[in-house]
Amino acid sequence: MDVQSVEADQSFKSFRALANATPAFLWMTTTTGENAFINEPLADFLGVSGHYTLPDGAYVIHPDDESRARQNFAACLAKRIAHTDEHRLRRFDGQFCWVLAKAVPRTSPTGEFLGYSGVILNISDRKQAEDELRTAYNWLMRELNERIKAEHEICDLGQRLITAQEEERSRIARELHDDVSQQIGALSLALSNLKVRIEADGRGAAEQAERLHQKISQLSASIRQLSHELHPASLEYAGIAVALRSYCGEFSALSGLKVSLQVSGDFEDVPPAAALCLYRVTQEALQNIAKHAATNQAEVHLVRTNGNLYLTVSDRGIGFDKQRARASEGLGFLSMKERVGLVKGALEIESEPGLGTTVRIHIPLASIVPFLIGNSHS
Repeated sequence: MDVQSVEADQSFKSFRALANATPAFLWMTTTTGENAFINEPLADFLGVSGHYTLPDGAYVIHPDDESRARQNFAACLAKRIAHTDEHRLRRFDGQFCWVLAKAVPRTSPTGEFLGYSGVILNISDRKQAEDELRTAYNWLMRELNERIKAEHEICDLGQRLITAQEEERSRIARELHDDVSQQIGALSLALSNLKVRIEADGRGAAEQAERLHQKISQLSASIRQLSHELHPASLEYAGIAVALRSYCGEFSALSGLKVSLQVSGDFEDVPPAAALCLYRVTQEALQNIAKHAATNQAEVHLVRTNGNLYLTVSDRGIGFDKQRARASEGLGFLSMKERVGLVKGALEIESEPGLGTTVRIHIPLASIVPFLIGNSHS
């Protein structure tokens, strides 16, 4: 159908009147794809007001989009199928705007292809919003990546600090055991021999030597205990269950706090990092109970089940107000939180005045990234 025959059609005149009354940009083509009609809003947008067909050079597509857009339309025309395309179109003031062009085939009552009827939508605002959203998304992703990188660096720094701390603990423990403790032992033996030699010369001197011998023996025992706490050999060679049993027993004897330990599960293959974390947190929690809880009993539960480690240290002491305590977290709590975080675990502390305190740790074994501290379990 050519332009003249289209314009001669009375029904088309009615359509044109309706098309001009709508703010949408409407257009039609001939069977060969050439323009046969544009409504007034589209003519005004293109800067060709008063025209009902496109003058030559009126429909200018952005050079970066033109080849693709025209090839897309030609491919749809060849198959006589619906057409959709987004491209930048020059408007009346010379500025390019993003538009969405959509068209469907027109057919006669007998099914004959008559051309396309289409609509053009100005989507510049949507494209601008998409660009702004994309820019914001890219910025957020950069920020997220920077934060993740910073968190990894902080985690790595924390791991290195704890590693250095444990290595220093191990070194000091060896020095205490191999040097200081042996010197004190030799001095204790010398005083004992001296006491025997001077017993014949004076009872007072012998009693003084005995008192010195007892003090040195006590000092030697304290150094051995300190060495054990700094570098728990049982943790390295016997595992976390045996190490905790040994520590709880020794702590009970020294502090007067009755510590009951319950262990459930197999702990032979627990990673060194997780074992060390459980041991150090138990140390810190029991020392806090002995200092602050005003009780003579504490309970320690260690459980392994379904690839998870659970540690609970609890007491029925005086407890504390968590809201007030949170504002002044001590180094002990921060150290526990840091250690648990390094093995991707979760730390929870429950307490209320008069109802005691419970420290809970959950460590999923599958999430632990292996790292060495000292030799193995140092």
